[in-house]
Amino acid sequence: GYGLGGLALVIMLLLAWFGVRKRSYATGAGRLKGWLSAHVYLGIALLFLVPLHGGFEIAPDIHGLAYVLVLITVFTGLFGIAFYGFYPRQVALNREGLTFDDMVKRLAEIDLELRALAPRLSEDANDIVRAEVAGVRIGGGVGLLFLRPLNRSKRAQNKLARLDVENESHSRAVALLERKAPLVARLQRDIQMRSRLRAWLLLHVPLSLAALAIVIAHGVGMLVFGLGTV
Repeated sequence: GYGLGGLALVIMLLLAWFGVRKRSYATGAGRLKGWLSAHVYLGIALLFLVPLHGGFEIAPDIHGLAYVLVLITVFTGLFGIAFYGFYPRQVALNREGLTFDDMVKRLAEIDLELRALAPRLSEDANDIVRAEVAGVRIGGGVGLLFLRPLNRSKRAQNKLARLDVENESHSRAVALLERKAPLVARLQRDIQMRSRLRAWLLLHVPLSLAALAIVIAHGVGMLVFGLGTV
């Protein structure tokens, strides 16, 4: 039990070190990809070492808390593998060769032309275009992690098309909104996917540090003070 516990602690220290190592890629000591592979495999090894060390028993004390936190941390890490295998590729596909700043620049150019067109539109069309340009919002709060916000540009496009006004300025405004609506949707998807990656990181890293701190407290309690329960 002590041997397995010591080995698990060493592995956890190595896993914590990866968080430092990946921020100093240019300093040598191996490729980042190799460190990431080691991080994954060592994390999976903890799924077996920790239950064996604890005899597959969870007590309502600091030792049980250490057991649970380590397992939760490892499982969130496994979810992270899936996230980082899926979302970066989807972000690249969604951008279609553009950068995020390129898409924002295109959106700003469309809005600038819509503002210039607004005074030449009918009163109803003018109200729709001005409200849409003023009310467009890219991003969102915590809800963006789960739901995609309403695309106001698409709604404005549909409202403008239903007015059935036949003039050059009106047709141009409809065409601009037809370009803007999918661009807004792509920006929202981009932010949503990258936000999910950040949210995972904000969950996994504190869990890792908390698990490491509790495991160290568990080890000190057992080895220094001889405490079987705390």
